Amino acid sequence: MRDIYQKLIAPHEDDFIPFDTYGLGQICSEKKYAHFGSLYMLFLPFNRPNCSFILVPRAYYPGMFTIATAKRSPFHGILNFK
Repeated sequence: MRDIYQKLIAPHEDDFIPFDTYGLGQICSEKKYAHFGSLYMLFLPFNRPNCSFILVPRAYYPGMFTIATAKRSPFHGILNFK
């Protein structure tokens, strides 16, 4: 993974656009294009590219979502479940 980063990603970092919608669209329009984004974005119907693509196995990053709730909300127990 480090070699991939140094050879293919680092030289182009200034050209990246930090929006998943744009990056996923580029997968179909450019022959040699890769996009690093959240898997969640692929589950949204309007973000799915119109072409086939390959997910790189074991290439992931941990993440979490935050949801704000009111004090004493009945959802606290569900949302804090580990």
